[in-house]
Amino acid sequence: MNAGGLRKHRASLPDGLFALHSSRDEAGKWGRYPFYYTLLALSEIDEPEALKEINYAMPACERALKRLNNNSKFTKRRRDLLLKIMN
Repeated sequence: MNAGGLRKHRASLPDGLFALHSSRDEAGKWGRYPFYYTLLALSEIDEPEALKEINYAMPACERALKRLNNNSKFTKRRRDLLLKIMN
């Protein structure tokens, strides 16, 4: 939704963020939504609800950062995203 290309995509963001909020799994993630892709999308949304979801995920971000221990290009991208989210 945030990337655009859909009709009235900006108007649909609140509903999408509500659906995301409803999918919380109480472990800092959102069940069926991929963790890193969701964080990336949230980092680009300028809405208070997006920031609330980022704050909800902060403990999971901290745990994930500790587990990233190899130097593959994918790990680097994930680490960079986590550091961006956490700052």
